Amino acid sequence: MIIRHDFPDIIWLKKQIKERFASPVKGKFDGPKGWPTVLLNVKSRASHRGGIKGPLSLFYNLNGQSRVSLASKSVDLRPGFFFLTNASQVYDLDIPTSAETFNIHFGEQFLEEILESFRFPQKLDQDWRIKGTPYHVYNRLYPENPLLHRLILAIQTREEEGFLDPLWLEEQLYNILCIILSISHKDFDNINKLPAMRTSSREEIFRRLSLAADLIYAHYDQALSLEELAQCSFFSKFHFLRLFKVAFGQSPHQFITQVRIQKAKEWLEYTDWPIHLIAESIGLENTSSFSRLFRQRTSMYPTTFRSMSRK
Repeated sequence: MIIRHDFPDIIWLKKQIKERFASPVKGKFDGPKGWPTVLLNVKSRASHRGGIKGPLSLFYNLNGQSRVSLASKSVDLRPGFFFLTNASQVYDLDIPTSAETFNIHFGEQFLEEILESFRFPQKLDQDWRIKGTPYHVYNRLYPENPLLHRLILAIQTREEEGFLDPLWLEEQLYNILCIILSISHKDFDNINKLPAMRTSSREEIFRRLSLAADLIYAHYDQALSLEELAQCSFFSKFHFLRLFKVAFGQSPHQFITQVRIQKAKEWLEYTDWPIHLIAESIGLENTSSFSRLFRQRTSMYPTTFRSMSRK
């Protein structure tokens, strides 16, 4: 497992990927063939990383914004959300100005061994490195899981302090991957709820609805209309409304409100921003409307929540 604070040379990296890391660099990639597990905690200025064929990967920003692009879609990634790509997908990573990333590329063998531990009960005479079928996640933005955030910060803190025990790190990466597996399994549960006869049709419906969810996560601070969200998903307006409720368990307006309240909670707890600035940052016009909405959703006013969260 490797933690880097800079992006590796793109030409060198693509050569290693093509050769399946068959030419290890001492102290860096000296394990089995295939992608190793790599953590990229990089403070970067404007950067473009194009045409990389990665493993199962988590893209996450501690600060700033980036854009992750695949052949089928592009998403704007802000702090508080993460994006997943599958093994063998080719992606571009663009950082328009500056950002601090904490991207995790899960090594092929690391992922394989964890998946095998879930698939079959262990037997002493079993070869537990059996290659399974590739694991698939949906390429979409996900709201930050609080436990995931704490695990990433714990890894970053220990690494900065020079106290990063390999055993402890492997356990934390295992925990992070379990969170990802749990979240992605919920997607499959939601797909099965959609009204379509064929599995492929339900998957396509969910893929298109996820485009609207991505738009909400990327632009929750803006006024998004039902028409705009429906067009993004290639559905008629009220067909979209019905399907979105089924897939995500709430209406688009409820979904946006939930995202806004969650972001407000984070800023109230971890920053000293004034209330009016937090209101503006989640797309509300004034402090009174924000306070009223926050109290409706949490039974507390923002100032009360801030005080209680810091006790």
